[in-house]
Amino acid sequence: LLTLFALSRLAYYAAGLRFDDRPLHTFYQIFDPGLLQHRLAETLFYAHSQPPGFNLIVGLLLKIAPNHFAAAAHILYLALGAFILLALYQLMLHMNVSPNLAALAAGLFIVTPGVVLYENLLLYEYPLFALLTASALAVWSLFHHPRTLTAFTLFALTAALVLTRSLFQLPYLILIIAAILYLFPRHPARFAAAAALPFVLATGLYLKNWTLYRQLASSTWMGFALYTVTIHQLTP
Repeated sequence: LLTLFALSRLAYYAAGLRFDDRPLHTFYQIFDPGLLQHRLAETLFYAHSQPPGFNLIVGLLLKIAPNHFAAAAHILYLALGAFILLALYQLMLHMNVSPNLAALAAGLFIVTPGVVLYENLLLYEYPLFALLTASALAVWSLFHHPRTLTAFTLFALTAALVLTRSLFQLPYLILIIAAILYLFPRHPARFAAAAALPFVLATGLYLKNWTLYRQLASSTWMGFALYTVTIHQLTP
């Protein structure tokens, strides 16, 4: 599978596909690159239009490789693609899909043009995909090996979703925590402790926005989002 992944990416590169880092300077989801590079913590703290997760990744890449940002981001997204491939394959094995069929399905999926295009676009869709597949693996592991560390991993991944895109809201995390506590009545204290830090981090974002901007939300752009899909689509 990894050989297929590598060969497919070389083939797409030979066909002319390149990593698109233009969103760094043009997409409103990404904050000012100069602020992310030089005043990252302050920028993320006072930002309110987007959850801070994706901009944290961009800011760290700008600090690590300011002169080779596109290459660093491309390497990260390639690593995410390889992880997604292996995670999907493993999930199918867990669901008793035959190894050959699982490899075929995962391989066909990962070479699909749509997947490859998202892998070459600087946006949060691909990191979110990786977080979701990792969360699915964590769920399977928790039900087969109910350990505190596994529960913490699941809750941390879910909190990361909430902290990365406003599509995932705090009730999403609360519902998962409540479901796990209900389904594992023998471990309430251990699993509640595992949920504490992820819950505090996600809730802290909401409380911070309420304190600074009187908006109990991870993003203050609901109105802008509604405008984009309604009024913005109308003719003059």
